[in-house]
Amino acid sequence: MEVREAGDGAAAGEMVRAPSKKYSWAEVRQAVHDLRKELFSLSMMAPMAISFRKLSNGKMRIYFLRPPQNGWEITLLYTDVTPTQQPNNARLDWKPLIESNVALGVTSGKWSREEQLLWERQRVAAWGIASYELHPRTGRVLFPCASSLFVAEEGPNQSPPLVPRSLNTGGGAALTPAMCPRAPALVAHAARGDIWLAAGALRRPTRLTYACKGHEPDRLSDDPRQAGVPCYVTQEEFSRYTGFWWQPKSDDDVYRIVYEEVDESDVKIFSFPSSQSTSGEVEEFRFPRAGTPNAKSTLKMVTFRLQKASPTTVLDCYQEGTADTHPTDSADESMEVTDIQWFELRQPLKDTFPWFEYLARVGWTPCGQYVWVQLLDRKQQRLELALLPVAEFSARADYEHAPHAVRHHAHAHAHAHAHAHAHTYAQPIQEIQVLVSESAPEAWINVHDILYFLPSPPSPPGEHHVSFIWASEESGYLHLYLITCALLPARRERVRLWGLYGQLICISDVLLLGRTHGITALRGARKGACVGEMARSMLRVRFIISAKFTSESSESRSFNGSWDSRSGDGDDIDGSETTLLVRESSLSALEVPPAQIYETRLSCGLAAYCTLWRCGRPGRSATVLHVYGGPEVQTVTNSYKGIRQLRMHMLAARGFNVVAVDSRGSKHRGRAWEAAIKGKMGQVELDDQVEVLQWLAKETGCIDMERVAIHGWSYGGYLSLLALATRPNIFKVCVAGAPVTCWRLYDTAYTERYMGAPARAPHAYARASVLAHAPFFPDQEGRLLIIHGLADENVHFCHTAALLAELVRLGKPHRVQVYPGERHSLRAMHAAKHYEATLLHFLHENL
Repeated sequence: MEVREAGDGAAAGEMVRAPSKKYSWAEVRQAVHDLRKELFSLSMMAPMAISFRKLSNGKMRIYFLRPPQNGWEITLLYTDVTPTQQPNNARLDWKPLIESNVALGVTSGKWSREEQLLWERQRVAAWGIASYELHPRTGRVLFPCASSLFVAEEGPNQSPPLVPRSLNTGGGAALTPAMCPRAPALVAHAARGDIWLAAGALRRPTRLTYACKGHEPDRLSDDPRQAGVPCYVTQEEFSRYTGFWWQPKSDDDVYRIVYEEVDESDVKIFSFPSSQSTSGEVEEFRFPRAGTPNAKSTLKMVTFRLQKASPTTVLDCYQEGTADTHPTDSADESMEVTDIQWFELRQPLKDTFPWFEYLARVGWTPCGQYVWVQLLDRKQQRLELALLPVAEFSARADYEHAPHAVRHHAHAHAHAHAHAHAHTYAQPIQEIQVLVSESAPEAWINVHDILYFLPSPPSPPGEHHVSFIWASEESGYLHLYLITCALLPARRERVRLWGLYGQLICISDVLLLGRTHGITALRGARKGACVGEMARSMLRVRFIISAKFTSESSESRSFNGSWDSRSGDGDDIDGSETTLLVRESSLSALEVPPAQIYETRLSCGLAAYCTLWRCGRPGRSATVLHVYGGPEVQTVTNSYKGIRQLRMHMLAARGFNVVAVDSRGSKHRGRAWEAAIKGKMGQVELDDQVEVLQWLAKETGCIDMERVAIHGWSYGGYLSLLALATRPNIFKVCVAGAPVTCWRLYDTAYTERYMGAPARAPHAYARASVLAHAPFFPDQEGRLLIIHGLADENVHFCHTAALLAELVRLGKPHRVQVYPGERHSLRAMHAAKHYEATLLHFLHENL
């Protein structure tokens, strides 16, 4: 057995290479089954979507989503705390908010294609209740589940666990449902390409827009428009999943919803094997490849009133596709929608801002008098935050496919409605005004959600101001700013909020803004990219109540989620009073070693971070470089990741060291760090990955550099392929999952953000293409495995097919594992287990 010199951090016993062993397929399958069972507690996710509600008895109720103990479906849980009497480090008793015996259809497999696609965009990794909305004043909870929409609320005769009732949505999956802030019994949602109001407070579901023609059978080419549903790239690349927004408050009896209407007439249609059928059916998707036309967005407004419903007739039940509606005499279902009107801006956004390509964010100011928009150009180097007065929505819009009665009523009352609309909202400004304008000519602008409008400050006579908290990378790092704009005359004051974060160099999110806007909780990194911290500081001296949620580091052997609250004036915030929301069982009982984080210095002079999961065996062992390496992701953080690190521990348990590296281009390190990959995808990231891996091998002495595999998914699959083709002397084995192989085949927003348009950067696209490196893949068997879901609508299977064609033409050996019916994520449990067994068996056989 070969003896190698140990690195600086190696012990004497680590100078001998650990032996390898071959396993049969049956043995590996059984090992995956046993490891999943053993590591079950690791797969428990941290609480998410945490909400707070103050009860009438003075207690604070905390709501959150999480699988229950010994369960796998995500459900809605809650716990009550008494802020001033809670013992320090006490463990909270969390309970199910929803009655567990109520059938929500989770196990029925009744999940629509639309829901599955939305989960893909949102990266939802489990089944059950994936989202909910809480109305704090009433305690009403709204949530979608298994293609249905449910509402649950407490009352004089009902306390948790609650029995939810299903709302009639008129057919089709109810996407991104939202309660009206001023009337939570009104629920709007998107379905079948339009905006609907669900029954509940209403006698029957009501369709508010008619963008879709609704041809049967559905053909994408016949229906290019939709309302209330963002296009693919808006969801996938800008993380905006909703396309409509309720007006928060109003001084009249009119209900208003601002919405996005999308026209995808110019976006090419692609067909993929159906994920829900094995008999040859295909699914159609509109997908704008780099350099091709995007969808076009228009901002509109729909308004309506409510009136007492007239007596129900049998024919009413068959209007608008609601044949399953049953007449009811319930008092809370006695209203109906009337006076539906549609409006456009007096001057379209494209005329006012001819450079804008992406409608990145939309919302209302808290007063309900203005709509704000974030607009981004196609290069994603220019962004403007603009304020639109409600009165700007005064141009009448129409839908030729709307029922005659609806269109006739809208035409008959349009003039009077517009006049009343303009009179009610005679705002201080009657024109669109830009509040923030940013540019990043050497990089790109990262769109975020950090925008909080504050109560308007006192203004001199004749002036009107708006104040808000905004995040910007103009300094090179994402920092917070307090901005006050004088609307008339236009003037802007921008104050950098150094006091909000002390020495934090990069803000990742604002977690809480107190109800009096006196305190802000935020998350960021202080000195190192992997050290995530909570910071809280007062904008003003006085604050009422705040909440903080933290988790222990990945170096810890257990996960603890904590919550703390303070009340009073000017309390010192040091985080010493905490209450445990969740405490998981210790990992030490499972003999799972904690991950270790290392810091090193790259040859370019910048600090880099990596995580090492040791296999626990003596000597140098085979090692898997688990890579993502692309933008928008940070893999090395000092925080608990639960299910996301399940496979790291699984690999370590099977005798492989696992290494993860954050290379240049990754998230939360500032604009210059990210921009290093501009026009250079697949180059600097791979250089950094290899440099850190080689340093770590010398530092620890536990890595056998002659037995290194590289494995990644999506962008990680892309880098894995490039690594084997360009550095076959370093990587013995490559396992690439759902890899991009040619950037010309990927979508506009992502690819052009980092690479520019293909027509303007043909050489950069050629250098970054895996296909161009196909001749350099090794000629030895057992070194390349490619895995891909056949129904992947994100990284299309054509990426893998194009590479396979080149490998076959060149006579290069390779293995392929295809998962029919699976998308970009492997959701079926049997597919996930088969993938894990395939990965482990391939590594055992060839590493």
